[in-house]
Amino acid sequence: MNYLDKYLERIKQCGNIGLSAAIEKTVSNIIPQYISNFSFTDHVVSLLVGDVQSGKTSHMFGLMCAAADESFMNFVLLTTDNILLQQQTFKRAERDLCDFCVCDENDYLKFFQNNLRKPAVIVLKKNASVLRQWKNNFISTNFCTGNPLFIVDDEADAASLNTQVNKNKQSTINKHLDEIKRTTSSSVYMEVTGTPQSILLQTSKSGWKPYFIYYFKPGEKYLGGNFFFTEDKPKQIILTDNDEAEELLNDDEFPENGLKSALIMHLIAAGHIILAGGTVCNFLIHPSVKTSQHSSFANKIGNYLNEICHSYDEKETYEAFEAAYKSLKDTKRDIFPLDKIYGYIINVNNLVVA
Repeated sequence: MNYLDKYLERIKQCGNIGLSAAIEKTVSNIIPQYISNFSFTDHVVSLLVGDVQSGKTSHMFGLMCAAADESFMNFVLLTTDNILLQQQTFKRAERDLCDFCVCDENDYLKFFQNNLRKPAVIVLKKNASVLRQWKNNFISTNFCTGNPLFIVDDEADAASLNTQVNKNKQSTINKHLDEIKRTTSSSVYMEVTGTPQSILLQTSKSGWKPYFIYYFKPGEKYLGGNFFFTEDKPKQIILTDNDEAEELLNDDEFPENGLKSALIMHLIAAGHIILAGGTVCNFLIHPSVKTSQHSSFANKIGNYLNEICHSYDEKETYEAFEAAYKSLKDTKRDIFPLDKIYGYIINVNNLVVA
């Protein structure tokens, strides 16, 4: 059984028959036409496009397995310059690509000792010092001599492109990626993103414009932009007044709609989730690009939470929760009764504002 078949079998064993079929379709549309016929003398740039949170990583891994079946042995998997994201990707690669030699940024010895016995994938941040070090590692081992690199750039529109092109210069990360490609006589560079606009707008002279582009459709149960932003006003979207942020900063009182309603809805949703056995329910507020205003919002929210604690038995407070509960029940039919949730919220000893 080859690498792709083993990968797809593991997905099927987890019950993801639909995902397995989707990956197989992506592979069958790309590998025979572009990878099986690869000349092993060129540097080819390609683009894989998928909707946000639609399974791009699974498709990336499927294509890497299929490329390994076509005799590619050296893979580089790039993430944005974020330690947590790099580690998350590394651990997922270790789990899902268990037939590969999966290397972290500091696993040069592991890569060296593998000595091309297994296909090797190195998971790297798009960080100047990390890329420079691995360029040197590839040169020192000679593993890339005569063996093409298969580079997969997740979120390729972030940091990878030459942002200095209009100044006749080359940006740092783009330069290091170029140097990594030049450690071998041939490579496939697969750009992966859900927002390909900046990649598509490059000139052919840049050397990074995709030779071929493939878009894979999300699965049947995918909830994307078309679900949340329909032509008809969706029940799960509540728009607020454009001037609300300014009012909140300049007035001691909370406007009745907007953030106040959203906060109450969050408390009800959190109450239901925790009563149902959940542990976490987060609420993200992004009031301004100015961090100086964040503390003002945090203080106001803290004050309102304290007000709820002191006025929970007043009719006005209960009615505010009742209105929010009715709105939530339109999209969550099996939500717990309001009195049960309301009692839980009030009885929670500590309300923490992060």
